Amino acid sequence: MNLRPITLVALRAHRMRQTEQRPSACPLWRNGGFIFTSDVGGSLDQGNLQDQFDRAFERAGIKRRMIKETRHTFATLGLTERVPVKINSAALGHVSCAVTQDIYSHVAIGLQQDSMSHLDRLFT
Repeated sequence: MNLRPITLVALRAHRMRQTEQRPSACPLWRNGGFIFTSDVGGSLDQGNLQDQFDRAFERAGIKRRMIKETRHTFATLGLTERVPVKINSAALGHVSCAVTQDIYSHVAIGLQQDSMSHLDRLFT
């Protein structure tokens, strides 16, 4: 699956900021090939990453969420916005559509009920 153009723009801007900040970390900088890094180029600690998410949510005025919840939010929004399960499944990296349907069946049941309600209106 290809990244959306807006995502590519954001990642390029992030890389530019990282390149500008790198000299201040020398000689401690470790080039580990990570996209999102610690201040010295290493992998991010999960606790520190959650702290960064918390601050971003606070700045945006959004209720605090765990990082993993953002994945579920992405999947649920895709389903509720009628993104085909096959596309949603590929974006999530699931092996098959069946995995996505199993995990998000509660969302699909609600959507099925909503979509079938139009039949009630047609025949009453």
